[in-house]
Amino acid sequence: MTQTVTILPQYTCQSDFPIDFSISQEKVNATTTENSSNKDQKLTASLENSKPPSFWISKYKENETPTHGKVQVIFNKGNEVPTLNAEPEFNVHWLNSNAFELTDNDNTIIMKSYDKNYKIQNKNINSIDISPLESLMVTGEDDAVIKLIEIDTGNIRRIFEGHYGDITKVRFFPSGQVLLTAGTDLQIKIWSVLDGSCPVTLKGHTRAITDTAIISRGRNVLSSSKDGSVRLWECGSSSTIRKICQLDKPIHKIALGEINKEYLTKNKNNSSLSSSSSEVTLDPREVETRGKVLFVLTDHTFYGYDLGQPNQDPIFVGHQGIDHSPFSAIAYDQENNKLYTGNEEGIIAIWDLNQLSQPIQLLKRNNTTITSLHVLPNHGILVTQGDGQLYLCQMEENNEHPYCLIKKEFVGSDLEPWYDACITSSGTIIAGGRNGLLQKYTL
Repeated sequence: MTQTVTILPQYTCQSDFPIDFSISQEKVNATTTENSSNKDQKLTASLENSKPPSFWISKYKENETPTHGKVQVIFNKGNEVPTLNAEPEFNVHWLNSNAFELTDNDNTIIMKSYDKNYKIQNKNINSIDISPLESLMVTGEDDAVIKLIEIDTGNIRRIFEGHYGDITKVRFFPSGQVLLTAGTDLQIKIWSVLDGSCPVTLKGHTRAITDTAIISRGRNVLSSSKDGSVRLWECGSSSTIRKICQLDKPIHKIALGEINKEYLTKNKNNSSLSSSSSEVTLDPREVETRGKVLFVLTDHTFYGYDLGQPNQDPIFVGHQGIDHSPFSAIAYDQENNKLYTGNEEGIIAIWDLNQLSQPIQLLKRNNTTITSLHVLPNHGILVTQGDGQLYLCQMEENNEHPYCLIKKEFVGSDLEPWYDACITSSGTIIAGGRNGLLQKYTL
């Protein structure tokens, strides 16, 4: 039986709308600061003789006629808060110089532009991470380029050299003093942020490395590859502890988290779970792997492995129909025991890990690839897509039936694809994409 796909609307607007705001406000400020008895007359004349700034806004939804409108920005005399008018197409309200609200069918969507646009890249940005103190970011790019960048200034602090292929994943260790990088050259490297040295290189995969994960403080790390394996490594000895799995198909992404406590309670008689069964003896090189679950994503299937139970079958297995395009993104919501997957035809599937016969909901905006998914508190999910969409959607409950609403649209890619994004607990978002597109937002 084919599941119904819920079609979500997409809201877009002119990517440089904050520039219009600032230019107009500067004109008003310049006039109001004149020390003249006829200041008000000059201000009125200036505003009346200037063409009001405006920008376009649109709503798209599959199988519906698009709606297009023009937003007029009106700065009122003596009032710092502009008036926005997009009637009759849209109801809009100014928030600040780079954000406004749009109300559509009783749902309020915040349209936000970027806080900073970095002009320092020229290659595709495949992966991004932000340091724990949020002062630095690292980008992994095509042609073996890894850059350490100051978030506030955009200055490049360091370029790391040592890989020989495209960089597929970059991560800060929890200390913020060490980096983990991986690439298509079959290498995983550990770098010092302080001096750029690379004391550790992990080798063993036979095809391109696609993803990594850091366990706890980082004595152990995980890596996935197109060779179908996930390896657990000890960083200190540069050695493979064991393979978590060896599949007969490429692995595209992995997602690591704690096994949901409520799930453990409900399934306490399940002998495959590490916390409810007699503990097996683990390799002494393993540190804090018990209680962790690792999700592994292939073209049409995902698997969840209990890291505390070596050599066991997966405790979770989910399949999408073979009529769908391959999976392209995954995120684990450990608090709610749910999994999010995205595929190359733009479908986001929400899975309840208590019942994996089929997703509890399928969502879609258009047919472009879901390039990354990031779970936020309170059931939010941050999504990037291959046509420049960066948005936050939120699950709501209505008579015990979940539904999804678009809550924020992040504007600024101008249709260039996003390949990855990183979001911190404080709400800083940095997204990167094709041809060096790199922008900072605030949630």
